[in-house]
Amino acid sequence: MKAPASSTAYTRARTSLKKITKQLSAGRAALSDQRKLRILSIDGGGMRAVLPAVFLAKLEERLQMHSGNPQARIVEYFDLLCGTSAGGILTSLYLAPDQQHPASPRYSARQVLQLYLKGGCESFTADNPDPAARRREKYNTQSFETRLKDVLGTGLQLGQFIRPALITAFDLESEQPQFFKSWQHVHLRTWQVARATSAAPGLFKPAQYPELLDGRPLIDGSIFAGNPAMCAYTLASSIPFSKMDDFSYNTDFPSADNMLLLSIGTGKTTDTTEEKAQVGIRQMMKNLMTSGIQLVDHQLRQLFSQRKGGTYLRFNPLLPLTEAAIDNAGAAYLNVLIRTATAYFEQQEAQMDQLIRRLLDS
Repeated sequence: MKAPASSTAYTRARTSLKKITKQLSAGRAALSDQRKLRILSIDGGGMRAVLPAVFLAKLEERLQMHSGNPQARIVEYFDLLCGTSAGGILTSLYLAPDQQHPASPRYSARQVLQLYLKGGCESFTADNPDPAARRREKYNTQSFETRLKDVLGTGLQLGQFIRPALITAFDLESEQPQFFKSWQHVHLRTWQVARATSAAPGLFKPAQYPELLDGRPLIDGSIFAGNPAMCAYTLASSIPFSKMDDFSYNTDFPSADNMLLLSIGTGKTTDTTEEKAQVGIRQMMKNLMTSGIQLVDHQLRQLFSQRKGGTYLRFNPLLPLTEAAIDNAGAAYLNVLIRTATAYFEQQEAQMDQLIRRLLDS
């Protein structure tokens, strides 16, 4: 499916729609002092991103039921989305516009789940055709790129997203984090940014495109932000929203008091203490990634607990597995992920009701 071509008419239409949306939002905000900046943040995790994809599909269905609108889409309830690695791909899929109606999402959350399952299985089973390079890049990068182009199109640009988004990557040349912001990097091709944020070392080769940071090598954003929620919070608190047409929110430099931050993880494993203490590169990297993800959650819980008006919610189920490889695309493994996410969603009844009420009221 091809993305809408970039054109002057398309850009003008998008700008007009954004201004109208902002005016309507400003009117709603004037009627209620409870309006919060609503942020959705999605962790990285390869095939484990099936967990947030299932969770958001069920959340969207619940929002449709409570709102009485069967066409409601999850992104319509948030002002800013943030994703890293697989979470960056999901973010791009949720925000891709419909070809005929560019102000509406192309995919429902249920469709995104199905696309991710299909594309992930195809990408993580296509071995690198070069045996000599297989130890460096396990999978066929060209096949992965084809999947991204199929679902996002070759012409879709970040500036055409339904809502503003932040997507992370890491620049190997400068050794610096990169933050792709849809309202600033408007002309970057979405499939290339999605490819960069998910270029996991050892699985796919770095992303290098002349249009993307002059061809500098970019790798997976999980290198520094497996949980990008703090990136989203820090960025949002520095934005003068009232001066930016891209956003429907209008309070400048908001604090935690003025935010609803929903953070969704890709699961925690049940490693034993002995396994966690093992000496080895793979286990050490796993421990570092896990500790970084948990640190962000801890910091945000502390930050929001000191504020009265804001809401921070983190959903991250415990996986009934000791080994949950990010590139496992086996049917049995994926079924475990789907069942785990479904059961976890149902177990969080109280928090889900709280979240839905706040999303519908804002």
